[in-house]
Amino acid sequence: MAALAAGAARAQEINAGELVGHRDIPASVREQVVCGTNPDVITLHSFGTGYLFAWDCAGTRGNAMQALVYADRRDGTGARLLRFPHFKHNPGAGPASEVANKRLFPLSGEIVESFLDLDSTGFCRSESRWKLVGEPKLPMLVSYRQTRDCRGISGWVQILPKEVTGAATKGRTRR
Repeated sequence: MAALAAGAARAQEINAGELVGHRDIPASVREQVVCGTNPDVITLHSFGTGYLFAWDCAGTRGNAMQALVYADRRDGTGARLLRFPHFKHNPGAGPASEVANKRLFPLSGEIVESFLDLDSTGFCRSESRWKLVGEPKLPMLVSYRQTRDCRGISGWVQILPKEVTGAATKGRTRR
């Protein structure tokens, strides 16, 4: 049963977007991005009741970084930069305007980030999962997990943020 559910979840993962050339990027989308890059192409993804524009930003070692702009229409109407609240292991850190190694699940309205910190002496891989909720659509952190296994195969520790459960809890996930 669990294998069937995992297969269904994987089946709705859609990351291949439509290429949008530099000249065709809507001005309303271009004005939202703050990462300081000017890519030749970006990708456009149908996502829930709107569209996600994925803009490549400067990456870090092991991470492809992107800014995501949500718009109500593919012409960029209602464009707004998504800011991603992270698990508060870093007090004072605000929401991030970019995500690493994103995976998109448009049918469930979820965005997953898999961040790799190769210089860490502790947890070197983390995974954050957000769901776009409300009007306007905004990312809400629904789960966070991390591991010392940089390959991400084993040793995951699940952390459920206060924003989701009302109290932070930790537990080991099994593989």
